Amino acid sequence: MSLFKPKRYERPGGSGVGPRKQRWLPRMLRGKPWRRLQREIYQRVYKYPNRNMLAICQPKSGSTWLSNMMQDIPGVFRWLPESMNRQTLKAPGFHDLVLEEMRRVPAGYTVSKTHTSPTPGNLKVLRELGRAYVVLIRDPRDQIVSWAYFVKNREENAFYEDTKGMDTEEAVTFFIERLYDEMLAWAVDWKTAIEGPHNDLGLLVRYEDMKADCFGVMKRVFAHYGVGLSDEKVRAIVDANTFEKTTGRTAGQGDAKSFFRKGVSGDWANHFTDAQRRRVEELDRGRMAVLGYGESEKRKAKSENQDE
Repeated sequence: MSLFKPKRYERPGGSGVGPRKQRWLPRMLRGKPWRRLQREIYQRVYKYPNRNMLAICQPKSGSTWLSNMMQDIPGVFRWLPESMNRQTLKAPGFHDLVLEEMRRVPAGYTVSKTHTSPTPGNLKVLRELGRAYVVLIRDPRDQIVSWAYFVKNREENAFYEDTKGMDTEEAVTFFIERLYDEMLAWAVDWKTAIEGPHNDLGLLVRYEDMKADCFGVMKRVFAHYGVGLSDEKVRAIVDANTFEKTTGRTAGQGDAKSFFRKGVSGDWANHFTDAQRRRVEELDRGRMAVLGYGESEKRKAKSENQDE
């Protein structure tokens, strides 16, 4: 069990997300010196093989859910290089990995949630670091819908001014044109990199699989980082981070103004127009099948045709 662990960090540039943990430590004992001491203690108590655990995800892919569960590993804190905290989504080389910066991790054990792209330069840094990482992907159609709702409530977001005044349908169209191709390329390139020869550092995880079997997926994630947790502890972490515990709502009960809007998969089908469906099919070029998406829809259509 982690002693003296602070409340969960707020999301940079926005309001805090997730349940707030009580801080009983007197204010005079808080701050960087105390956190440094905590981390030094944990580094001696726990024997995790990776001082820094990288969670590489696209925005609105379930990244906060994944990183929150990783932060609940005993003795683990959140850390992100300062340069990444200053970047916006439109910045060139958004969340690129800088070797020397990534080597200067603070004392103890940390989780870094990044939106790093699978460029040759970033892959080279990961190889030189020799650091285990997990890549989280999600059906990009659901990501598009999440973006359309999310940006409306985030004036600090890089796309807020671009979509200001748009209704949801218009925002969905905007993000299909602006981000859909990029989302597919990002996910396919990461999958290709992870499945490449001699790559035992990366693990690919799908948001939809987390929804279906979060316990099983997180056991794989923790094992990949070399974190030996009992089934009881894994279940406790998963249970503490359910959509219901985090929001006070049941999955599917939407709140358009919440960081955690709905907590379901396949919601894109409730939003896409026929024209939007045709457009994402044009942009697909076989990549959804590579990622394992679309098969269930094809099976359903085939079944319905046979019934007729």
